[in-house]
Amino acid sequence: MPTPLKLKNIINSLKKTDVGLRVKDRVESFKALGKYGTDEEVFSELCFCILTANSRARVGIAAQRELGAASFLNMEEGRLSRKLRSLGCRFYNLKAKYIVNARKFYEIREILSDFSSVVEKRDWLARNILGMAYKESSHFLRNIGELDVAILDVHVLRILFKYGVFRSLERPKNRKEYITLEDEMRPLSLSLSMPMGELDLYLWYLETGEILK
Repeated sequence: MPTPLKLKNIINSLKKTDVGLRVKDRVESFKALGKYGTDEEVFSELCFCILTANSRARVGIAAQRELGAASFLNMEEGRLSRKLRSLGCRFYNLKAKYIVNARKFYEIREILSDFSSVVEKRDWLARNILGMAYKESSHFLRNIGELDVAILDVHVLRILFKYGVFRSLERPKNRKEYITLEDEMRPLSLSLSMPMGELDLYLWYLETGEILK
């Protein structure tokens, strides 16, 4: 029977393989982006996280590579919508609107520096960035090196439910439910001596066979 202990043992084994090295490299790239990336690069990552909401990560990655920060920052909304559609993005009209709206927060890293905790940063993002709720806000923060957050997408929910960490597959509907699930996930994170944002990469790998971002 799958248990949290079995999941812990599986992840500890993966840490000693090529998967562990790839996860480590990915985590270092997140930290580097948050610390050394340009404002354009950080804004591009924000747009990527908007694009991946209710969509596949690979589609968001492809769109980010194709468009780049310059298009996210400058392309007219209608043209951006058409481009997103051609790249296979879902809800392309809404997401173009969200990206254009986010431009007023171009210096997002500086804005977030006013907050002392990752919880405060996430609350601000979820309140102010159209198209980003707690999962997307956590995703962005993790991808700029803020690792003490969980990205509770369907893959993570599924595997944590399978191994008995979560009692339900139901997605969190609000801030309170999101934080409750994070609190249920945190003991596994602590037992592995790794932050939840890093643990997410292992969970994603176990569900999909991929390490993305």
